[in-house]
Amino acid sequence: MTKSLVDQVALAKRSVNTDSLSFSLNEFVGMYEAGEINIHPAFQRTFRWGVKQQSNLIESLLIGVPLPSIFVFENPNGIWELVDGLQRSSTIFKFLGVLKDAVTGGMQPPSALVGTKYLDGLEGLVWKKSADVENLDIDSQNEMDPTLQLFLKRCRINVEVLKQPSDPATKFDLFQRLNRGGSVANDQEVRTCTVVMKSPDHAEKIVELAASSAFLAICQLSDDDIKKQKDVEYATRLICHTYYDLTGREDLNEFLDRAILQALDDFSVHAIAGDAAAAAQLVMDACGENALISPSASRRVLTMQGLEVVLVGVARNYASIAERPDPVAYVKKRVDEFWTSSDSSTITSSGMRATDRLSRTIPLGASWFSKG
Repeated sequence: MTKSLVDQVALAKRSVNTDSLSFSLNEFVGMYEAGEINIHPAFQRTFRWGVKQQSNLIESLLIGVPLPSIFVFENPNGIWELVDGLQRSSTIFKFLGVLKDAVTGGMQPPSALVGTKYLDGLEGLVWKKSADVENLDIDSQNEMDPTLQLFLKRCRINVEVLKQPSDPATKFDLFQRLNRGGSVANDQEVRTCTVVMKSPDHAEKIVELAASSAFLAICQLSDDDIKKQKDVEYATRLICHTYYDLTGREDLNEFLDRAILQALDDFSVHAIAGDAAAAAQLVMDACGENALISPSASRRVLTMQGLEVVLVGVARNYASIAERPDPVAYVKKRVDEFWTSSDSSTITSSGMRATDRLSRTIPLGASWFSKG
């Protein structure tokens, strides 16, 4: 028994190649500016901290409170991809005026701090006075004293590096252990990270589906939803439910975690989102942006019922629907008939577990769009 555990530990350790490093804040910033650290891979969540949280972090650095380590993994090109520490890293880079926009690559405006519990003198503090500083006119800005700037540059940043050739599954597990249940990342953000670690090209196709005009229109997502990766979550749900079935032992998140990684093995980069993207466009062409919303609904918001029955149903049957004389007319007819049928009002109920709902909606959609 003991020998077995010793062997297991030895085997597990061989799959992990790590390094613990310490940098001055100035060195860490320099690596970011040189492109040696990527804090915004395709999968990453967005910078969410408000100015109060940002100010608290700078306060911690100035008064000597040690920060938790930042975790990165080394990609095949030697670039460090951020795993945990986005909010802390972004706060530092933004305050110093070097934070790049995740989408455009342009510089984000530098931040101005607010007073904190121990340092009320942080109110209006900036690294350098500038008309570009966010939400504070230049006359109200208080530039940091050069002595404090030097002190801040010399603060230590601890970095844990998961290096090549660590086993890819180990990278997935590291990210999940660091982020599951925390405020840094939600379930979909963790899931998307694991997909990118396994296949960045597949992840890009999933993100393309989530960002497509037809998909965004029928899912009717707000800017806040998109910041929380709801668009990618719904794209992931669509792909997973199109090709795989939930087992009786899984909850929804377990299913999505398993199924999306399985899809990376089962489908090529170009095929993984093919039927899903085509189905979204077909549903949009047939029914418009309200296709996934019951006409009798009091609120014009997406329901899982619509996504799982209508969109997944069309995706599961896309090949046969595409062979019909008029696919658009067929989908419109079947969607209209569904929303006026008794099934649309009885298939779900308030308080129903997601797994119970899915056991009804997915089979119904698959059957509904195979007939008529």
